[in-house]
Amino acid sequence: MSLRTKFILLLVLLNSVILFFCFAFFFNNNRNNVIREEISIIDAVNKALYEERIAIRGLFILPVSRHVIVVENAERNLDQAISDLLSIRYLTNLSPVIDDSIRNIVLERYASRMAVSELLDIIDKILIELDRSVRATANFEAINAYAVRHNNELLKERAEAFSSFLFDIEQNIENSLANFGAQYQTIEEERATIERNSIITFIIFFLTIAITSIIAGWLIARSIINITYNLDRANKETDAVFKNIQEGIFHLDESLKIGHLCSKYFEDLFGNIYFRNMLFTEFLKELGVSAKDILVSDDYLGLFFNEKINSALLVQANPLDKVHVSMLDENKNSKERYLCFIFSVFTNANNKKEILGTVKDITEEVIYAEALKEEEAKSKEKIEHLVQIMNIEPATMEEFLEDSQDELEYINNLLKSNRSDYRNVINEVYFAVHSVKGNAQLLGLTNIAGLLNKIEDNIKSLLDTNEITWESILDSTIQLGTIQENLDDLRSRVKELLAYQAKFKNLEGKTGLFERTLNRILVTEGMKDGKILNLDHKHFNSKNIPKGHRKIVKDIFVQLARNTIYHGIEKPDEREKRGKSPQGTVSISLKKDKAGNIVYVFKDDGNGIDAGKITKIAQEKGLVKKGDVLDLDEAVKLIFSMGFSTAEGNSSMAGRGIGLNLIKEKVSSAKGKIKIRTEKWKYCEYIIFLPLAQSI
Repeated sequence: MSLRTKFILLLVLLNSVILFFCFAFFFNNNRNNVIREEISIIDAVNKALYEERIAIRGLFILPVSRHVIVVENAERNLDQAISDLLSIRYLTNLSPVIDDSIRNIVLERYASRMAVSELLDIIDKILIELDRSVRATANFEAINAYAVRHNNELLKERAEAFSSFLFDIEQNIENSLANFGAQYQTIEEERATIERNSIITFIIFFLTIAITSIIAGWLIARSIINITYNLDRANKETDAVFKNIQEGIFHLDESLKIGHLCSKYFEDLFGNIYFRNMLFTEFLKELGVSAKDILVSDDYLGLFFNEKINSALLVQANPLDKVHVSMLDENKNSKERYLCFIFSVFTNANNKKEILGTVKDITEEVIYAEALKEEEAKSKEKIEHLVQIMNIEPATMEEFLEDSQDELEYINNLLKSNRSDYRNVINEVYFAVHSVKGNAQLLGLTNIAGLLNKIEDNIKSLLDTNEITWESILDSTIQLGTIQENLDDLRSRVKELLAYQAKFKNLEGKTGLFERTLNRILVTEGMKDGKILNLDHKHFNSKNIPKGHRKIVKDIFVQLARNTIYHGIEKPDEREKRGKSPQGTVSISLKKDKAGNIVYVFKDDGNGIDAGKITKIAQEKGLVKKGDVLDLDEAVKLIFSMGFSTAEGNSSMAGRGIGLNLIKEKVSSAKGKIKIRTEKWKYCEYIIFLPLAQSI
């Protein structure tokens, strides 16, 4: 036999041995793969059972209406795992014990599934019994407490059934988990058998492997060279990616320390912090994250290493998806930033879990979103403003703008003056602001009224101080510029709408604008205070008011209307107890007396002036000594003084002690006089005399 033939025969034999070895190896490997796949299916059932047990237990302590979703998800996962379990064939054919165990699991699951379905049905019935106010947050204890508190026997029975089902289901799950002990014992024995067979196969074919190892060694050496080349190229590509990617990439080990490998973006973003091998919590602390958020983040990241928790679900609960931090720029200046961290879990080369993190500066996105939100709010405010304007008659709006502009110019002149009596100056400013605010509220211009109310608060705080300086006056009135801008905006919008409104609104009714405006405040503000008011103006015609009196009379009647709403007219039930109509009546009239004065009368059929109540309040404020009693004239004089009010609290409409004092100042400035006639629980009548000469 020639050498060549021997070589050929040896080669054929060698190839035959190798082929046989490969076949045996392939068969054994395929067998191992099948067993691993079927074991992973059993592990999935085991994991799903644990998740179901956790979900079921959660019904005892967590809000039931929300946790039902978790239970339903756990049930779906378990159903899928059981469905996969039924596909196991190799292990069931190999071991009757495994086959019986799987059958028992399926049967127990069927019973458990029916019980869970009944449990969910009971939960639906329980939630129906609860009030909406507690339904979303009620846990098991809260449901029992609710049933006891409301003596709801049906709810008690359902809560008991709910508890019984929970215990039964949990016991079924425990039994199912116990069956896995026997399964794993059989599986381990089968694995040991496979390992023994593998050792025998290895010994038999060892010589063949030794012979082929020389050839394989050359092939392996060549492969190593190729692999080394490819690894070097992969490392260079990885470095290029890490240098150019516009996201900060880093990783955390099991102790939550930052690793050495990170992207250039991450290094540039946090170049002022030596972060390598630093605990992530310390890293967040360096960024200025709050202690509470750091604690939450530490607990959150620890969950990634919990085998029983689905890491995919953790992504949705990320507490660091928008973090407000303080960072130093290249000039060591602190800048506010918003960062977005995203985390996922991976297995490293040592088969250990680590966390892959990415971070990105989202400051521009956040600023843009906030700017967009602010712009939407402004747009909404403009629309509301426009609606308010459209609901106001053009003539009334023109009158408001004219009066408001006069008051603002008056304030501006005061602020430009060189007067040294600062307290009197700020008082006059207060009166003017109060007048504009009242008119804005009458017309429903809530934006302007709200701004003016803030200015009033600032001025009131300034008046309460002992020392008033010119600088403090300017600081308190700085927002008047915003009021002027609002008025200018109103004026431009009114010009656009005047023509349109004039086409569709009849402004020449029998009742004047003055009367309608006064009636509006009595009705709308009265309803807010729970009162019903009506205006009687049959002896009053606003067209007869001299032009010079128009503004002052309007201001006085507006203040008297407010005073009547909050101090004069009683609520309907009180009026009925006193034998009055539930609806209060305000009567106004206008006439000319023999002395040439215009007499304006404002009368309500309410409480009248209670000298006893005024005395009590004056004593509490230290204005009257204990034991002294004011008569009616003294009480009337007191209520016209600055800062005195019988209201229980301050609001934008009452309680500041400015209304009647403002009336007194207005009448005095017109060289007029005011008289009051009143009877307790009957009426209160204000009679204002204004000289006709002042109207020219």
